[in-house]
Amino acid sequence: MAPKGNRIQQIEGKLNNSLVLNRYILSLFGATSMEALSEHLKDPSYEGWDENNVSYIHNILVERLFANSELTEDMLLTYDGNIFRHTKAISEKREASIKWKYFQYLSLLFTEIYLDKYFSNRKKLLDDINTYLQIKFNADPKTYHGITDFTESDLNKIAFWSATGSGKTLLMHVNILQYLHYAEKYRKKPNRVILITPNEGLTNQHLEEFRKSNIGAKVFSKSSTEDLFSGTEIDILEITKLADTDGDKTVAVDYFEGDNLVLVDEGHRGSGGDAWKQRRDKLCEKGFSFEYSATFGQSISAISNSAKRKAMLQEYGKATLFDYSYRYFYNDGYGKDYQILNMNSSWGSSLSDQQLTLYLTACMLNFYEQQRLYRDNRVELRPFLLENPLAVFVGGSVTADKSIGTKEVSDIIFILKFFQQFIANKQESISNIDNLLHGKDGLTDKYGHPIFTRQFAYLRNLQEHKAEIIYNDMLNLVFHCSVVGAQLHLDNLKGKDGEIGMRIGNGEYFGIINVGDSSTLAKKCEEAGLNVMSKDFAEKSLFAKINLPDSSLNVLIGSKKFTEGWSSWRVSTMGLLNVGKSEGSQIIQLFGRGVRLKGYKFSLKRSSALDSSLQPESKPRFMYNLETLNIFGIKADYMEQFKQFLEDEGLPTNDSDWENFEVPVMPVANLRSKKLKYLKVKDGCDFKKDENVLIKAGLLSNTPITLDYYPKIQAMRSAGRKNILDETDTTLHKAILTPEHLAFIDWNKIYFDIIDYKNERSWYNLCVSTEDLKEIALDSSWYTLFIPQAQMLFTDFASQTSLWHDILVTLLKSYVEKAYNKAKGRWMSKHVKTAYIDSSHPNFEKEYKLLLHKDLLKNEDEAGFYKALNKLKQELTEGTFSKSIRIANSDNFEALYISGHLYQPLLYLNEPAFKHKEIGKLIEIKPVALNKGERDFVCDIQRFFYNNPAFFEGKSLYLLRNKSRKGIGFFEDRGFYPDFIIWLIVGEHQYVSFIDPKGISHLTGFSNDKVQLYKFIREDIEPELHDSDVTLNSYIISVTEMKVVAHWVDFPDLDLNSKQKIFNEHHIYFQGDQKDSYIRLILENMLSSNKT
Repeated sequence: MAPKGNRIQQIEGKLNNSLVLNRYILSLFGATSMEALSEHLKDPSYEGWDENNVSYIHNILVERLFANSELTEDMLLTYDGNIFRHTKAISEKREASIKWKYFQYLSLLFTEIYLDKYFSNRKKLLDDINTYLQIKFNADPKTYHGITDFTESDLNKIAFWSATGSGKTLLMHVNILQYLHYAEKYRKKPNRVILITPNEGLTNQHLEEFRKSNIGAKVFSKSSTEDLFSGTEIDILEITKLADTDGDKTVAVDYFEGDNLVLVDEGHRGSGGDAWKQRRDKLCEKGFSFEYSATFGQSISAISNSAKRKAMLQEYGKATLFDYSYRYFYNDGYGKDYQILNMNSSWGSSLSDQQLTLYLTACMLNFYEQQRLYRDNRVELRPFLLENPLAVFVGGSVTADKSIGTKEVSDIIFILKFFQQFIANKQESISNIDNLLHGKDGLTDKYGHPIFTRQFAYLRNLQEHKAEIIYNDMLNLVFHCSVVGAQLHLDNLKGKDGEIGMRIGNGEYFGIINVGDSSTLAKKCEEAGLNVMSKDFAEKSLFAKINLPDSSLNVLIGSKKFTEGWSSWRVSTMGLLNVGKSEGSQIIQLFGRGVRLKGYKFSLKRSSALDSSLQPESKPRFMYNLETLNIFGIKADYMEQFKQFLEDEGLPTNDSDWENFEVPVMPVANLRSKKLKYLKVKDGCDFKKDENVLIKAGLLSNTPITLDYYPKIQAMRSAGRKNILDETDTTLHKAILTPEHLAFIDWNKIYFDIIDYKNERSWYNLCVSTEDLKEIALDSSWYTLFIPQAQMLFTDFASQTSLWHDILVTLLKSYVEKAYNKAKGRWMSKHVKTAYIDSSHPNFEKEYKLLLHKDLLKNEDEAGFYKALNKLKQELTEGTFSKSIRIANSDNFEALYISGHLYQPLLYLNEPAFKHKEIGKLIEIKPVALNKGERDFVCDIQRFFYNNPAFFEGKSLYLLRNKSRKGIGFFEDRGFYPDFIIWLIVGEHQYVSFIDPKGISHLTGFSNDKVQLYKFIREDIEPELHDSDVTLNSYIISVTEMKVVAHWVDFPDLDLNSKQKIFNEHHIYFQGDQKDSYIRLILENMLSSNKT
């Protein structure tokens, strides 16, 4: 319930505003939305694992962990290790290793968090979720407040609302391993693992995917003797084979008695209240279930019975753990773009047969344009992994006659008759093509706007684009026909269930009809005057050839069976007839068939949405046409519902809501002549081959490790809580593992746990023995352990020895990691050299790419906004840019001219000022714009430069933004890339410093590796450079106020000024508290660091 005194207006209950479990997990990160959590995780350069087998996403996530996060870095690192281990397990037999995209990783991370809580303390999980529901969820005016309190029976099912094409199959495989890991850890192994699929086609697909993932699986069979010994393999079973009682082709639910792990593919099949859902629920009532679907929300909204709809909303509002529905998928740039080329509301009733023919001619002309573009540019398109376009026509009915225009025909026969007419009536078809190319077709949408005014740009751009030439090429390219006036032939293929081949004359098959009852359809086609014959077909299946590289099939016609279980990268044009007027979930299922896209380097993204770290050298003109799904609809009521779905998802209903704008970058002149030095690792270095790391006691005498092992609810840090070290004397009990505790440890298990950890991190040059681990454990000087005193008493040996084991493993992992990284740092410091930086370095950009939403200009002066952008572009192109330009009406969007920076401009964007509550970001900039702390730093240093000419007499100052993951990073702290590099040149001497403006409230204190970087590069790297003209340094500019972290200084009686000096001694300066002095202090410190 909402807090008393706050009357909050109730909003309509839809799944996307009812996701209690999803929002609860987000709250553990301190985030209120998926957008907030994932904002800095999306760059594809973060996909994969570093050389220590820690995910790059983990590093970024920890780096930007919200101050009020209840998840500690240690917890997240443990979860990350589990994810790596499971990912490695399913990758071993695959040709390429799996790299998770940010949303896939977060899905697995959410699962880790939930399963850990579910198995370790189910009652506490229940209490925590209900507290969140009552106190926070129901206090949010944007959420639905009708979700009732969770019960324990609500906890054993989690659902994943994932867009089609978002990779749920591989995620399912890891989910199985995640569940089995925790089940084994807590001795609750399931009796069986059962996968429920909607049809046989998907069953076979899953069987093959399990084989690739090296997971044992089989199609369930009652007659198999293997089933007498359950649990050794995953049983795959179609929903149609589940029944209340046994039958010839069905199995009773009671057969699978016991504790089962049940996985449900296309889980929306159960959200409509079907009888099978009760059977499915019975399968896992004592176990656990995972469900996966792209259409949970649409399925629930489509339930006509109000009571059932509310019940499903309750169930999936509580069960949906992760929401990456289509709106997220599309807004992240994944999949094809789309256009709805729909006619007005009278479509299908008062429209003439001529207009119907013209509209379908436009559909085929659009498809031909895509095929022609692919044929003409095949080599140039190869890096983008585009497939030969395929047109798909889906009918609501296969054999039932319906009114279309003036005819009463089935949906499929209507399309076939059009093909016949298009080929037979040459002059009419040429005339229609000519009208379409010249905008004389007269086809308009419901607003009276011409539908095809922007279409056919590629065809119009051809030197020869006369309608007759195009018609003849259409016959050849699309229909494999060289004879004008030839006949359409339909071959009912014997022994190929549901397949009818389409050919013109004696040509090869240009298309296929795939339906459930091909014989009845063939008979109706014959009655409608089409040429039909039965024909032997020696090959296995014509339908199976659609995805082959050399497939002749260009057209696929079918019924709603395509909504599940079939996939292809080829679909580019979709014609829909009488489909989906009442089937909400099938709308998005159909849509998902068409928007699948491999993308450049298998990024799954449209070329217009590629990140700056993944840009091709060039893009073929008009390529967007092949990255766009064009949807043609017969019966506008369906298409209007489809558009309504898109609007409900917060998505544009066409492709005109965003505008691309490119801003060139102006590099500094004569960069090579400046001879600015930077650090570069020597070629040929291989730490793992050249150096063995021996793990022994005494390696961390000056690097203490702190472990807080209080119950997790107490160990989680709230927003107002200070660093744990500040509370030790009053609230937390400090302990060590004494020899008496260690006497109960299974050292063989400890050893193999550490060896597994070593292998997971790929530390193949690390050597450790059981005896060394014992010696390390007996020395308690290198760690501080906080744990309730009761947990260290010798009472309940079964549970406490397991706890002590876990504590020791965690401590030893930290010890090994620290020792390994120190050894690597020492080794790497000897293999770094200086080199002269030039514009080929990854830190230099060629251009900024801006994506501007049309709603942006509702609060901006449109003319002024574009005037500023065009002025900026012109000045940069001409090389005259010399003064910062404010783009928006406020200081929230600026192009900064920073004197001394090695390229211009630096773009600053205050992102919250350009966020729409439904759309999200209204401006996207790649590479990412400066944040406020970074902007303030570059402006402060420029202001100091202009105001203090005497300081810079005889000196030069240069600055360069350092790109994350591609710039200059440091290895002590897995992927730390300070934001800026500063060169202060005095004569021949170069003072090179790495500057990182950042919040520091989440750091652990002065011992943090990022803080200690200045010592490392001064003491370890600089001496090995053997370059007396270079002095290295690093500094952190804290955007966090000093009072927030003042407890880092262990002298509570010191005043703030004295504490501030201690921070400065550790190379931490405060951007706010020392605003007028921190730049001078840093530059003076740089100059004083020279030992020569």
